[in-house]
Amino acid sequence: MIGQNRCKVAKLRMYKMLSLLNRFGRVLIRAFNQFNENRAGTQGAALSFFTVFALPPLLVLLVMVATIFLDDTIVNNWLLVQAQRGGGELGASMVKLILDNMRRPEGSNIFAGLVSFSMLVFSATNIFASLQDILNTIWGVKVRPEVTIMRMIVARLNSFALILALGLTVLATILLEVGLAVAQNFVTSHFEILNRIFFFQNLNRGIGFVLITMMFVAIFKFLPDVKMRWRDVLIGALFTSVSLALSRYLISWFLSTAQLGTAYGTMGSLIIFLFWLHLNLQIMLFGAEFTEAWASEGGAPMAPKDYAIWLPGRAPKNVPPANS
Repeated sequence: MIGQNRCKVAKLRMYKMLSLLNRFGRVLIRAFNQFNENRAGTQGAALSFFTVFALPPLLVLLVMVATIFLDDTIVNNWLLVQAQRGGGELGASMVKLILDNMRRPEGSNIFAGLVSFSMLVFSATNIFASLQDILNTIWGVKVRPEVTIMRMIVARLNSFALILALGLTVLATILLEVGLAVAQNFVTSHFEILNRIFFFQNLNRGIGFVLITMMFVAIFKFLPDVKMRWRDVLIGALFTSVSLALSRYLISWFLSTAQLGTAYGTMGSLIIFLFWLHLNLQIMLFGAEFTEAWASEGGAPMAPKDYAIWLPGRAPKNVPPANS
């Protein structure tokens, strides 16, 4: 009897695994097809263009939020380390160039300071507004025409809220890494084995992976004008984070083999940076397509938010509104 029960449990687990793999395959195929139909590649190229101009003011705002509690040098050094981890020496050099030439909004009076700060916020939130339009296309929704102006204001506020959240995340991460450094000095002096297996180095990488996943969860959940289940968003964010982590090594190998910097001479560094940025944004948009496909292929029912409607031909049949 016990053997029969174990056999049934094993068969059930095998069935669930095969069913999950089958769904994963369907989702990948749908994501590839939708990526081409929605022209996500072309939109990703446009997003790369906006990102180049939005990156400096975005970094300024992130630093402004984080340095409310921490010293500028600590925040800048942390950003350089993260840029080096994500984009290698090239990414670090680009971020360093921006930070070295960074100027905070100043003015001779309060009004001038507010105007300068408002322009900074508007420039930094452009990237999120552009990304929101692309994500709405991926999910097949659009804002109702009668609320477009109000929605533009709400979109800017949401984008600014995301920037504040990113700044607070930077602050929390710096404090956490400082705590880990103190713990590492204490623990490794008593347990040398932890230092040999690179325990704390791997822990730092794990924390970075979790933070990137949280960022994608926030983007996929709050930017598109559609209601989705948290579980579906989390699965899509995990897929995107894993894809980015794997692509980092492939991109590094390609850049070292293709020698783009040598081919383009003095413009090589800029070309490589744009190439790296473009590929990462393409991966993020494919992750968004995967998230939408995963939710559609067996996830909870989705529905546009109250101020949005389905694009023609994109409304699911017999799907009731979903809870946010």
